[in-house]
Formats: sequence, C-alpha cells, structure tokens
Amino acid sequence: MNKLLIASLLTLMMAPAHALFEDNDARRAILDLRSRVDRLDTDISNRLSAMESRINSLQATAGGQLALQQEIELLRGELARLRGQVEEQANALAQTRQQQSAQFAQVDSRIKTVEPIEVEINGQTVLVDRKEQGVFDAALNQFRSGNFAAAEGAFEQFNVLFPESPYAVEARFWLGSSQYALGKYKEAVATQAAVVDTFPDNPRAADALLNKGFAEIELGRKQSAKRSFEIVQQRYPGTTAAQSAAQRLSQL
Repeated sequence: MNKLLIASLLTLMMAPAHALFEDNDARRAILDLRSRVDRLDTDISNRLSAMESRINSLQATAGGQLALQQEIELLRGELARLRGQVEEQANALAQTRQQQSAQFAQVDSRIKTVEPIEVEINGQTVLVDRKEQGVFDAALNQFRSGNFAAAEGAFEQFNVLFPESPYAVEARFWLGSSQYALGKYKEAVATQAAVVDTFPDNPRAADALLNKGFAEIELGRKQSAKRSFEIVQQRYPGTTAAQSAAQRLSQL
C-alpha cells in the first residue's frame, strides 16, 4: 500500500503543471488538484501516525533483537520519503497556483483590451469596440484643435474602416463639418445630405440638414438653403437646429 501511495504521488507530481491550464477548464483543474492534494495529505497524515505508533511500539518491545531494529529503520526511511513527497507536492501546488494566477491575469488583461464598452451617442447608450472609439476620438480631437484637413482625412478613414459603427452617423456629420470649415462647400452639401437621407430619424439629422443649408448659402444657392431650413423646421420642430433655421430664414 505504501508503494502504491508513493507511485500515486509521483504520477501526480510528474504531470506538467502548464498542461492543466491551457484551456478554459483551468479554474476547475486547480480546484480538482487542490482537492486531491487535501485528500492525499489526510491519507498520508493517517499513515504517518500509524507508522509512528508502530515504531514506538517496536522500540518498546524490540530490545536487542536485530530483526525488529531493521524493521524500525525501514519504517523510518519510509516515513522520511513520505514526508518528502508531501513537501514536494505542496511546492508543486504552490507553483501551479502561481502559474494559474499569472495566466488568469494575462487573459483578463487581453479581454479588457478587446471587449466592447458602453458609450452614449446622441442620448443613446450603445456598445462600441475600443479600437473604433479610439479612432473616432482621435479624429474629433483633430477637428476641435482646428486641424480640419487632418480631421477630414481621419473621418474619411473611419468611415472606410468602420462603416457599420455606432459612430457612423457622427463620423459622417463631422466629415461634412470639416469640409465646410475647409471651404469645400459642395462636398459638405453632399456629405450632410447623405446623413439626412440615410439616417433621417437620427438626432444628428437636424444638425446635418441645417449645416447643409449653411453650405448652400456659401455656394449662392439661396433657394436651396431656404428649402433646407424650412425642412429642418418641419421635420424637427422644437430642436436647437429648428430654432437656428428659423433665425437664418429671417435673414434671407
């Protein structure tokens, strides 16, 4: 039985620790290993107690008999080996736990860098990819810094990279605003018109239609601008864009 116990311990210890944690069952594997170690520790402790009692008994009755003394020495040697196995098992478990903790930390870190996050866009809470958020924010910062040419290029690139992004409407609107700031009024009209036609119910559509009217004024298209402002009032009453449209109409 002692040899079988030692063989079981060696088999458990010789299993590569990293193999236990190469898949999604890592957490269950460490719990299973911990349970096995606890059971082995209890079993070994019971055996050690029995052996020590046996040794004490032999020492009390052995006298000068050589055979009994030899048996005592054998039992002492087995006790030493078992204690060594327990210590090695404890070290293996400690290393396994440390490896697991490091791997879980790495996985958690990777998950955090790729998992979507909640953001609010025009009053709506949506999930967006961290990468697309970073690209959009960088483009918007260019616009806010007055780097309109850089902003135009960045928003164009965003629309190519993330055509289905929750930021799609915003990216197109700010692209049109960048074009307007650069004096590219024809491009601004086309871009803002596309926003209105594609996303008529989006909260940004009113601002896009208003900016379209401003660009049409710059092009000398007063009648088209007037029509754009009137539509803003009709479709989006009560909005800030509708108020600005009414004010601009009074000046035409």
